[in-house]
Amino acid sequence: MAGTFQVFRESDGRFRAISAGPAWLALPLSWAWALRHRLWLRAALFLVVDGLLALLMPALLPTQPIAIGLALLAPRLVALFRGPEWLATAQEDLGHEYLGRIVAARNSDAVALVARNDGRIPQESKPRHTDAGFFAFPPPSMQQLWAIARLTVRAAFRYRLVIVLMALLVGAVVVLPVVIKHDETAAGFTQILLTYTLGIITALLSMVTLWLACGTLARDIDDCHMQVVAAKPIPRWQIWVGKWVGIMVLNAILLGTSTGAVYLLMQWRATQLPPQVQEALHNNVLTARASAREPIADIDERAEKILRARLSELQAKGVNLDEFRAQAREVIKAKDQVVPADHFRRFRPNLRHAADRVEGQPIFVRLKFHTPELSAKRPYELEIIVGPAEGAKRETAFRSLAAEAQHEIQFDHATLDPDGSLTVDIANRSGVPLLIPLDDGFEVLYREGGFGLNYIRACLVLFSWLGLLAAIGLSAASFLSFPVAAFLATTVLILGLSTGTLKSVVEDRTVLGFQHDSTERVNPAVDALMLPIFQVLLKVVSLVQQFSPIDAVSSGRSVTWTELCQAVGIVVILLGGMFAAIGIFAFTRRELATAQSNH
Repeated sequence: MAGTFQVFRESDGRFRAISAGPAWLALPLSWAWALRHRLWLRAALFLVVDGLLALLMPALLPTQPIAIGLALLAPRLVALFRGPEWLATAQEDLGHEYLGRIVAARNSDAVALVARNDGRIPQESKPRHTDAGFFAFPPPSMQQLWAIARLTVRAAFRYRLVIVLMALLVGAVVVLPVVIKHDETAAGFTQILLTYTLGIITALLSMVTLWLACGTLARDIDDCHMQVVAAKPIPRWQIWVGKWVGIMVLNAILLGTSTGAVYLLMQWRATQLPPQVQEALHNNVLTARASAREPIADIDERAEKILRARLSELQAKGVNLDEFRAQAREVIKAKDQVVPADHFRRFRPNLRHAADRVEGQPIFVRLKFHTPELSAKRPYELEIIVGPAEGAKRETAFRSLAAEAQHEIQFDHATLDPDGSLTVDIANRSGVPLLIPLDDGFEVLYREGGFGLNYIRACLVLFSWLGLLAAIGLSAASFLSFPVAAFLATTVLILGLSTGTLKSVVEDRTVLGFQHDSTERVNPAVDALMLPIFQVLLKVVSLVQQFSPIDAVSSGRSVTWTELCQAVGIVVILLGGMFAAIGIFAFTRRELATAQSNH
């Protein structure tokens, strides 16, 4: 049976033929196949993956057979389909000349046929490529774009960037959880194996995405490589998008590998915890819980209503309406948030849409409160009652809780009101007033799905963040040199991490602050100019940060398909598309001939 072979001419004039079809011998042991062909780096990576899976398999195979099977199959499929390309690249790296493809029964027949024709491939022996139409990959119209993406990924490997990054990711995924010991609780276990590791992985990939996005385009222009590519019949927008696709392919490989390792390591380490800790871990973290809050009435509207009711009286007394409006808002907030001693606050979140998952099932009341006793370290007594106010099916829990911290109280059976609401009364038995914030003071959590699929959705949200960063880096490199583009892109990233500063500036309505011992602003003119910019920045940053997948999976919250679609639509399509439009516009109109080589 004839097959297709890639033919090379070695430096000594001999010919070598390599199969262009799938590398079937890589399926049993990918690392052994890579060693046989002297692909040392890939052999080491495959061996490390198989070694880790061999260690994890006894503990995880009974509970996670699908995950173990996919983890074993993934590297073998990669070697199966990418093996011929790796072998061809290795031949080119050795300086061997690529002659083309030939159809022959065996590689020896291919070499003999080329040798008889003085290094030329006969026309009748060349493979006949058929157009696969819609199902071709890549489609004929996208082959140029995909070629740019492949060159981008290959350049990253050639610059040893991927090797260094993999070493850092191994340190974050494997070394960090081993070195830092947790306190044998579900919260401590989660903090180390999910919050820290996913946070470090995201930070590393974010910085490298920006660096690679700026470097792959700006350096190609500065080194005059882009002039050669742009001279070919390929639109510049395809060059730009191809660079973005290549960076995202690399991110998909690195993010998928690192987060997959975190998942398997977490499942393995969980089996070593005490039984009661394992139960708490599976109830609170290794799950997907949706949340429900009580609707918050519009405070501004209520304050305006009070102002309108007393407007004539206030005007007659000459009261400053802005100050009265601010005081009214604070009074309303205090009334809604403060629970005096020996009083209770009733919450009624609507759970009609999830009645089948809540009624008669365990739920968690998540609670956070503040206290006027700033220096007090004592616990505060609270009584939490769940169930219909007029019914007998009420469940009560007494707890001694610390202030300024999140607490979860589990109730075994939830009973909804006839209208689908859940009544939760929180009584203050501590002897001092307590403040339960409107935004994050109270919510009800209930189980919505499993952890595995929820973890995948969270990783896809992180992938969306990386897509936006890649677009920002490429957009900056489209019209700036590499150092300036990297500085600008890093500045944008720092702004994205400065939500607290932006929020305080917008709330205080001043950039430079107030004068000492006075309510006068330092520079009202600067505030008038810069405050709208800060407001716009805060809205843009909030659009991205409203999706917090790391916090969600660390607390067992559900990342829904709707949230994932919103993240893709807002972060990638809307914001990323905006930066892409700017970058493509600048790159299309940039005069590449004026770029000078740095050598």
